[in-house]
Amino acid sequence: MWAGMPHKSSLVPALVVGIPFVFVLVGIPIIIGAYLTRENTEYVVTNQALYRKSGIISRNVQRIDFTKVQNTTYSQGFFGQQFGYGTVEVSTAG
Repeated sequence: MWAGMPHKSSLVPALVVGIPFVFVLVGIPIIIGAYLTRENTEYVVTNQALYRKSGIISRNVQRIDFTKVQNTTYSQGFFGQQFGYGTVEVSTAG
């Protein structure tokens, strides 16, 4: 039904932290790590379940059946409100 990846603006916190540290070469791995994580994460929603596929070298797939969902929450921090992204948490039974 739907497939997508994390919003591009979700890289903003890594850039805010990483750019000041680029000059001491600590910021480069922070920025690259956040970018690779974003590019290699995918969310898929079907009529039966929610899937989260992630992994840079290997692949990890998490599946949540809708029958097991007990609660969902959505939150946005300061940057999320400014750039249009947030965090969705899904609580399951068992």
